[in-house]
Amino acid sequence: MDVTSLPHTLWHLYADNLVYYEKGSWVNSVASTCRILAFATIVPFILLTLLVRIPLPRISGILLPSVVNHTNFVPSSTAVPPLPLILLPDMAI
Repeated sequence: MDVTSLPHTLWHLYADNLVYYEKGSWVNSVASTCRILAFATIVPFILLTLLVRIPLPRISGILLPSVVNHTNFVPSSTAVPPLPLILLPDMAI
């Protein structure tokens, strides 16, 4: 084996065994496991993002700014009044 043919040989070993792997090989099982772990890692973040972005603000009464139409806004008579402001005297020492 010549030293100059080593990169070519390594490339073909890499391609034959890791890129174009056979069904049932250890490479296939590792690749499938990585796909499942990636899916299981990403999906909860996507679902949580969708939950926080859309239904949760509607349930809690916070509307999205892009959804609110300010021209047709009618204040509710059952709205909670603002809390009174409590002023404390200036306590100079």
